[in-house]
Amino acid sequence: MAGQGGIDYSEWQFWLNVAQVGGYVVLGLYVWFTNRQKATVAEIREVKDNVEALKAAQALRCGEHITRTTTLEVALKSAPTHADIGEVYDRVNVVKGTVDEMSGVLKGVNSQVRLLVEHHMKGDGR
Repeated sequence: MAGQGGIDYSEWQFWLNVAQVGGYVVLGLYVWFTNRQKATVAEIREVKDNVEALKAAQALRCGEHITRTTTLEVALKSAPTHADIGEVYDRVNVVKGTVDEMSGVLKGVNSQVRLLVEHHMKGDGR
C-alpha cells in the first residue's frame, strides 16, 4: 500500500487478477457442467428414441402374433376332437370287419368258380 494516501495500483492489479482467475474457474465449471448436462440429455433422448422404435417394432410383431394365434384358434375349433377320432376309428374297425368277411366270401366263391371251370374244362359236358 502506498504510505501517503495514494492508490497502490499493483495491489489493485493483484486482486483484479485473482478475481479474473476466479471468474475463469467459475466460467469453466459452468461450461463443463452444462456440456455434461447436454450430453446426458442427448444420451437420454437417444435411448428414448431407441425404446420408442423397439416398442413400435414389438407392437407390430405382437399384432402379427395375435393374427396368427386367432387363425390357429379358429382352425382348432373346427379340428376333430379326441371323441371324433375315436368314432372314426370305430367306423374303420367296422369297415375292416366287413371287408374281412367279404374277403372270406370271395375266397369261397373263387374256389367254387375254379371247381366249375375245372369241371367244364375236363369235358364232363352236361
